[in-house]
Order: sequence, then structure tokens, then C-alpha cells
Amino acid sequence: MDVALTLGGSKKDRARVTTEAVLAATAESTSVSSRASTVPPFAEIFRENAKYVWRCLLHFGVPERDAEDVCQEVFVTAHRKLDEGVVPEQLRAWLYGICWRTASAHRRRGYRRREIPTEEVDAGVTEDSEPARKLDERRRLVQLDAALGALTDDQRAVFVLYEIEQLTMREVSASLECSINTAFSRLYAARARFASALGIVVPEEVWKR
Repeated sequence: MDVALTLGGSKKDRARVTTEAVLAATAESTSVSSRASTVPPFAEIFRENAKYVWRCLLHFGVPERDAEDVCQEVFVTAHRKLDEGVVPEQLRAWLYGICWRTASAHRRRGYRRREIPTEEVDAGVTEDSEPARKLDERRRLVQLDAALGALTDDQRAVFVLYEIEQLTMREVSASLECSINTAFSRLYAARARFASALGIVVPEEVWKR
């Protein structure tokens, strides 16, 4: 049965209503299709973002020995959400949000970062040698990792995304599903705690920039 026959009014009115309904449905379909077409193929998403996801997971406290499994979990989650029709406005920020939640869940399951022993130095290593330089770099990394570990999960997420991954605060707030004001508040607290963990005295007007 023609849709127009179920409507009252003149043939002209019925034709107009039917035409408007068809145009509205077509416009909605085109809009959805257009949004979906902005999402790259999943293989491309993985290829372009895998190394960033890996690095982000390490910054979020996932041990390197577990990073491959957790990275796979991130992309499995992303693939499932895309299949469900999710169309992220900012793809990388969306992925980082999945990274943060997956890393947090991983840590809650009881995994712990394995510390790297750095106190013992080979007697044959001198300050000018290449091994000494690498050892010093490793010690610095351990210190930085310990400073990140002093942050709460929320503070660490904002600090990593803003200071290390260089996302805008709008992207950070979208990734973590919080307001921009909340994200800035967490960032200021993270900067202060991070500096304190490293034994650095930073004036408040500096870490609140």
C-alpha cells in the first residue's frame, strides 16, 4: 500500500508529505553513511596507531613484557566498538581513551611493573664509556617511571596524554570523558606531584601554565 494513501488531505498534500518523508530518510541515511566513511579501514587504523598505542600503554604503567597482549586487547576493543557502529570524532584521542581504560583494568588485575636493577655497576665501566652512558640513561628512565608511578591513575592519564603525547586539552578531555576544567585540574596536580617525586622545586605559576 502506498504510504500516501494512509494520509488524509488532498493528493497534492499527500504527495508533499510522502516526498518530505523520503527526502528526510535519504538525508539521514546519507549523513550516517558520510560519518561512517570518515573512519579508515581497520587495518589502516592498526598500522598507523600501533606504535603509539604501545608507547602509551608503557606510559600508563603496563610492563613491557605485557604490552603486546594489552595492545592486542586495545585493538580488539576498538574493532568491536567500530563494528557496533561507533564513529569516533577524533580517532587517536578515542584510541587513547581505550588505552587508558585497558591499562587501568590491567593494573587492577594485579600486575606489577618489574623494576630494573641499576645500583650495581661493573667495575670496568668508566664515566666516559658507552656502557656508563647507557646505564645513566637507564637510571634516569627508572626515576621518571617512579615519578609517573607516584601519580594517581587520573593524574597520570592527563599528564601522559598532554605532556608526553602532546594532545590538546580538548582531545584529552574527550579521551578521558571528563570536562576540560577537570582535565586541567588533574594536570596541575600531576605536574606538582611529578616534580616533587623528582625532588624538583617548581613555582606554582610555572606548573599552572
